[in-house]
Amino acid sequence: MSIKIVSHEGLRCPMIFCDFCGDPIINKVGVYLYNAPTVKEPTDCYFAHKGECHDALEKKHNADSFQELYELPIRLLSNMSGKEDDLGEFIAIGLEKALGSSDIDGELSRHVLNQALAWHDRQHAE
Repeated sequence: MSIKIVSHEGLRCPMIFCDFCGDPIINKVGVYLYNAPTVKEPTDCYFAHKGECHDALEKKHNADSFQELYELPIRLLSNMSGKEDDLGEFIAIGLEKALGSSDIDGELSRHVLNQALAWHDRQHAE
């Protein structure tokens, strides 16, 4: 897995890099590939740009599954929160910690969380 910390405008920023070409994956154009895990053994995960990098890594590792990269953070948060009911609170706490003192009253955290929830509701509207 190629998650690296880079310096950007004086900040330490985690970024995902393509396991095929080595370039950063930006602008929501990535996937993560893997072989479906067995009950006993976890499996490795690879990051790739959509298109040629994805195709090459899929062949190289005989990967039988992939997901859009934008799905990964919420899946990780869900697994880390422990219970599905705690996910919203877990995300809110993470936002608050990440934004730190620049979000003293929590307004930006609530705004970002509300945007995420509104997007989710639009996607699942009947």
